[in-house]
Amino acid sequence: MVQTQLLDSLSDRISAHSNTFDALLNLIPIKFYITDPSSAENDSKYMHNKRKNAPKQAIKEASKKAKKAKLDPSNQRTVSEIQKEQAEQRAVNGKNDKKSKTTKVQPVAAADSDDDMDVDETEQVKSINGHADFSGLADDSVSQPQHTEPLQPMPPKNEINELKRKLHERIVQQRIKRNAPGTGTNKARSREAILAERLKKKQDRKKAIKAQKEKGNKVAPEELVKDPTKSAARSGNAADSVKMDGDLVFGKLSVGGTPKKKGAVDIKSQLKKIETQQQKLDKLKSEDKEKAQSMQEKQDWQKAIAMATGEKIKDDTTLLKKTIKRQEKIKSKSAQEWNKREDKVKHDEQSKIKKRTENLQKRIDSKKDKRSGKKGGSSKKARPGFEGTNRIKGGKVTKPSPKPKGKK
Repeated sequence: MVQTQLLDSLSDRISAHSNTFDALLNLIPIKFYITDPSSAENDSKYMHNKRKNAPKQAIKEASKKAKKAKLDPSNQRTVSEIQKEQAEQRAVNGKNDKKSKTTKVQPVAAADSDDDMDVDETEQVKSINGHADFSGLADDSVSQPQHTEPLQPMPPKNEINELKRKLHERIVQQRIKRNAPGTGTNKARSREAILAERLKKKQDRKKAIKAQKEKGNKVAPEELVKDPTKSAARSGNAADSVKMDGDLVFGKLSVGGTPKKKGAVDIKSQLKKIETQQQKLDKLKSEDKEKAQSMQEKQDWQKAIAMATGEKIKDDTTLLKKTIKRQEKIKSKSAQEWNKREDKVKHDEQSKIKKRTENLQKRIDSKKDKRSGKKGGSSKKARPGFEGTNRIKGGKVTKPSPKPKGKK
């Protein structure tokens, strides 16, 4: 029972679905759904001169017809209606083709009828889309591709050889015209002439190189009155170049103009400046809030612009205080090390002075003792291994007395 109900309602459901799809299809503009083969042919890169070659009067008339057809309410049809008309025309064309085959009509006449029907169909589409057809204005032979030309036999072999000979002569003439190698009439035939020609070319090259060097070594004459614009241009900093390797050289862009003055570099002064600005802003907030808000906004914009240019913004008071504290620690540590170094230098200097004075005093005392006849103890020490009592006198090492020659 259920299956019979489904089968009975099948046609209704199919028709409902078909109506839904037709409604969706009718929403699409015709020019986007139905393509015009002639317009596609005109837009092709091989047919770009087709419209230019058409007469202007014919183009104007065709454009007027297209505008009128576009405004005609009878041509305002949907895509589904056009598809139905095309299907009916195809059915009629199919019947006509069958009749022509049965009655043995000539192929040229059948081709003409097909062409007429195709033209009518394309004209209907063009009148709906609002585009004019200029394809048949320039050349009738292009718009009738169905007319096939009769086949012709190939030319005989003698004609082919003649064409080859003409082509070869033409190539030779062109080579002579552009002075290709091997085509010169005054070409050197003997060895002596070839060597002389090479020597001449070599001498010409040397002369050219010498002239180029002389031209480069020439110094420009000195100006009696210097041009201020040139001196100003030279005084500017030239763009530095960074050589990455032997082949590549990257240059820096030097922007003209005077360099801007930088703010306070010292961190303490920077902190002081920020604190004064903050105090001023707080005072202004209590007096005039709008003015304080505009001032705050201006400072924010300046900060954003500076950050965009790559400048480091140091406006955090806590970080600045930490930096100052760290710098003070480093400074105190370096001061202590410096004081130690100074003390060491002074100590070394005093010890050297003391030693020098002691040596001088010792020398003076030894001279005085020598004059008075006193023998002071020798400061020289005996060599180790020669401390014998018999051979040492007065702390000095003495040599043994030699034996007499007569006695044995």
